[in-house]
Amino acid sequence: MFGPKSIELLKLIPVESVYSDLIHQGTEIEDIASLLPGELNNYLESLQEAILHNYKSISLSKTRPS
Repeated sequence: MFGPKSIELLKLIPVESVYSDLIHQGTEIEDIASLLPGELNNYLESLQEAILHNYKSISLSKTRPS
């Protein structure tokens, strides 16, 4: 879903670090699957929990967050 280019694009828009962190974690799913397949389900559950915890507060604005 997300690749390394996503991280570069995030630098161009104002987004809070929690969201860029979540997207960065999304870019690591393939690595986890290939290097630590036994941990993939835990990783995905943790990522899903973090996304659901934060999704309602997602807001993009024209100013950089402090």
